[in-house]
Amino acid sequence: SRLTPLTPAVPPPAGRMRLLSLVPAAVLLCHPAEPKKLFNRPKIYPFREAEITFRPKIPDWVGWETASGELPRNARDKVAEDPESPTLSPSPPSSTGGESAWFADQFEDGEAQVADCDSHKSCEEVLVKEMEALQFPSDCQARGKRYLFIEFEGSEGVGSTVAMIAQGLAEGFHSNRTTIFGPVMPTMMGLNFMGGKEEGFDTDHPCGKKAVSALDCYLKPITKCKLDDVLVPRRRAEYREFLHNVYDDRGAFKVMEGRRGSPALFTAPKRYRHLKEPHLWWLRVVLSYVFRLKDDKLRDMVTLRENLRLTSPSVGIHIRHGDLNLKFEYGDKAGQRAYMNRPYFEAEDYFTVVRDAIENGLIKEIPKSIYVASDGSQVKETLKTERHNPFWEYDDAAEDKDEDDDDDENFFGLKTRFIHLDRYRNRHGAHTSATLMALPHSAHLELSEISARERSLNFRRMLKESIEDIWLLSQCQYFFGTGSSHFSAIATYLRRDGETYGPPAKAVFLDQQGLVSGEYCPGLFHGTINGTSKLIHPEQRHQIMHRRFLDRLHVVDDLKPGNLFFFDTKRGVYTVPTHTFDQEASRWADPRRSRMWEWGQTDNAVVNNPKRLLERLVHLVNDGATLDNFWSYGAALTGWRHALELLERVDAGDLELDATDEMMDQFQDVVRGNIGVHNSRFAKPYVALLKDPKARVYLSGNK
Repeated sequence: SRLTPLTPAVPPPAGRMRLLSLVPAAVLLCHPAEPKKLFNRPKIYPFREAEITFRPKIPDWVGWETASGELPRNARDKVAEDPESPTLSPSPPSSTGGESAWFADQFEDGEAQVADCDSHKSCEEVLVKEMEALQFPSDCQARGKRYLFIEFEGSEGVGSTVAMIAQGLAEGFHSNRTTIFGPVMPTMMGLNFMGGKEEGFDTDHPCGKKAVSALDCYLKPITKCKLDDVLVPRRRAEYREFLHNVYDDRGAFKVMEGRRGSPALFTAPKRYRHLKEPHLWWLRVVLSYVFRLKDDKLRDMVTLRENLRLTSPSVGIHIRHGDLNLKFEYGDKAGQRAYMNRPYFEAEDYFTVVRDAIENGLIKEIPKSIYVASDGSQVKETLKTERHNPFWEYDDAAEDKDEDDDDDENFFGLKTRFIHLDRYRNRHGAHTSATLMALPHSAHLELSEISARERSLNFRRMLKESIEDIWLLSQCQYFFGTGSSHFSAIATYLRRDGETYGPPAKAVFLDQQGLVSGEYCPGLFHGTINGTSKLIHPEQRHQIMHRRFLDRLHVVDDLKPGNLFFFDTKRGVYTVPTHTFDQEASRWADPRRSRMWEWGQTDNAVVNNPKRLLERLVHLVNDGATLDNFWSYGAALTGWRHALELLERVDAGDLELDATDEMMDQFQDVVRGNIGVHNSRFAKPYVALLKDPKARVYLSGNK
């Protein structure tokens, strides 16, 4: 079970194709010097040659558009057509032909103990206490304490950043790990972007001296434990072992994975599933734990709500424009090109849907207030038009009614009060890494001329206004927005029934049809997990998200509809079937049941058979290349490291392998190259902490 020390990559001989991406590595093993002898056996990979070409970084997952505009065809494509396909293994590809035989019999799932509570409110109190015990332990440096490092995927907006924190907390809870921030921080958490005395502010610590992120200005910390607690001398050996594979779930430390965290956020622990709508309840409690406002900020929010007269029954609308409607010389729809997996609706579309909901009885009475959150440029004009729509009734008793006062944003003469606050929007509208990449060079030059102080002022304003909008939207009884937006998803799933603490009225998503079909990515599932591209076959997005959740290759039953992720229109939420989730998540908290064993050990019967050992090595290397594409990085690296161990035993004369010296060189080159690329890509920020515990990486693309 022990990992071997890190092995430096060996430079390839001149003229040999070196692994630049991990996909060509699989190709390399499929075109050996003696193909008939080694790699043309039908039980290995007869489809590899057709699946992958030498074009760099061709996606290795089903459903993605390749450079040629065609979908890659392979055995997994044919599962629905040919369920008896002989190229599919009936079980995960382990050395035993099934799950880890040495653990399967001993650690079968038992009945989960039901939590000692019987209502949403009482269970929330129990769950929060459990979270507090895990996140605020008496000794953060205790031996045996297991940690999960939150890993951020890119320079994202506020909604995406909060979503990833919630994903980490959910994976950590299901894994019985304390979740803390790692060394990689996104822009929205960058204290350096808040500015200090150098930029003319009163202090260098605007969020307090103990703050670890800009969010600490508004939100309570999710834990008291920090990286310093991990790097203490008595845990140094465990930390060094963690560096061999930062995604191995058997160790004391692990980096979070969005492919696990998102499903974990949408699936309640077993012991709370006796509640009504347990998964929506769990989702809200986790988001609420992340979005706990500091006491003074909560008082400010309550005062703001009262001053705005946001009274019940109330409707919240989040109009997702911003970077979906960029303005520059390349055209007004560049943001929509950058986010092909996100819908764009005109501002008036949202109000049309609200009026329809009132007429159809979804909203039982005319709302007293409608809060509109958006930084979109259309909103003011649309509100002015909407206030004069005959649908909205005048209050004859209103003293401040003035039909001609178009400057009055809220038009007090109406029974319904429309509320909208001016929000910061930069000249081009970009606020995430994806849309910044869509900006032309002239826009980047223009942005670079903004002074450091003005940048900090803009950053502070944007952060404050985003927190305000999420909270105000979460106070509304009804919600209208787009379910593909992280921001909208957080706001609507934070809502609760005021009396029972249960799920509130179902949100109305304008993009529901696309969420059902798979055309659009659901909010709270990060783009690198579900794909930011437009799929030729939208329904395959659900398959992609399901497949990436697994720590194994796929089997025939995986593609049955009852096993796949889907959007539940009745509940208005993306759904992970509990049996699909449990087959993986039930292993996370117990290192003895980890699927990593399947990739890191080989039966003696295989090891001592030269031909079967060759097949095992080919599986470990080629399957690792498949798994390393936004899938199970931990399984991929575990398999490669195990392959290297076996190859070193062959070199030492301890094992025999049905391979030529030339093929041994090829194996060594590919395996070492894969390990080197993987460690450079994922472990580098954590290795740096050994030299400098204060080292941090800020993803500053959108500063």
